[in-house]
Amino acid sequence: MNSFVKSYDRVGPVSFVRCRQAKRIVLSLRPFKGIRVSLPWRCSFPAAEQFLLSRTDWIIANLHAVKTAENQLTALPGESLAIDIVAVTSRLADRLNFLSRKFSLPYTKISFRNQKTLWASCSHTNTISLNIQLCRLPDSLIDYVLLHELVHTRIKNHSSRFWKELSRLLINARDLDRELKSHHLKVLR
Repeated sequence: MNSFVKSYDRVGPVSFVRCRQAKRIVLSLRPFKGIRVSLPWRCSFPAAEQFLLSRTDWIIANLHAVKTAENQLTALPGESLAIDIVAVTSRLADRLNFLSRKFSLPYTKISFRNQKTLWASCSHTNTISLNIQLCRLPDSLIDYVLLHELVHTRIKNHSSRFWKELSRLLINARDLDRELKSHHLKVLR
């Protein structure tokens, strides 16, 4: 058996799926997709279920955010989910250029994608890739994401040195990082 769905009193239905590429058990909670536990082939379903049960409080704490995101996205007319790609890419590029100049953090190139899990990334060659879904975030979080990636042009990891530099440029960086995590569901439609 490679997958099955089982319902639990406190959290509802959960999909258990065996994945060839999985190296560890992964729990995900996404709008319109529900709760999923991905497990490696070598892992038993009872072990995966035990993992799920150990995360019940986290699931319950996040279910409300998922339902809210589902309601918001369902309440919007279908056309309002469309994004004007030209306007968004121009706006994001202008803002990235402004912040790059302001903080003397040059980058090599910019690219745009429509990703489901990443807001942005910075390659080893300092190419910054931005998710067009950033346009759905408040301006303060857009600036946070852009600055986060610009700091990666100097520091390629999330070490304490990285956070110290980002916090020097943006005093409330850690607070914005936490706030951004509450918005991650909006991209996963």
